[in-house]
Amino acid sequence: MYMISICIATYNGARYIAEQLASILKQLSAEDEVVVSDDGSTDGTLDIVRSFNDRRIRIVDGPQRHSPTLNFEWALRNAKGEYIFLADQDDVWLEGKVRMCGGTADVRLRGERREGYGQPSEHNKRVALPADARKARTALESSLAQWLYGLLHGVQA
Repeated sequence: MYMISICIATYNGARYIAEQLASILKQLSAEDEVVVSDDGSTDGTLDIVRSFNDRRIRIVDGPQRHSPTLNFEWALRNAKGEYIFLADQDDVWLEGKVRMCGGTADVRLRGERREGYGQPSEHNKRVALPADARKARTALESSLAQWLYGLLHGVQA
């Protein structure tokens, strides 16, 4: 079983955060995590998050730059899971989202045997990371953060 990390970048999101966390937590196993990167909320967001008193929730201090892109990047840097989901602070997840997405990811990432002979094909083996996996992950996080920024601000890469 693989660990799932849900990354949430918050800034004054008290209005929706309780409903969002409730919709996410009921879909996770005991080994999964929710990483909440907070960028200096002053509206009680963190009090609400802490009120869940759930060991799967991990709060990290965000970059304090009031940038959703940098805040998501910080959440990603702190994620420990093999599968990572991003969630805006006002998202409420439909029942079964993690299961549905996880089922799709399993085929591509876990190297499931689909050939009929019990051996994985060359096309669906697990991909090995380079020796310097941290550098590769940092590059991926930076690219993702740039893509998110472009998406949020209508900028094309």
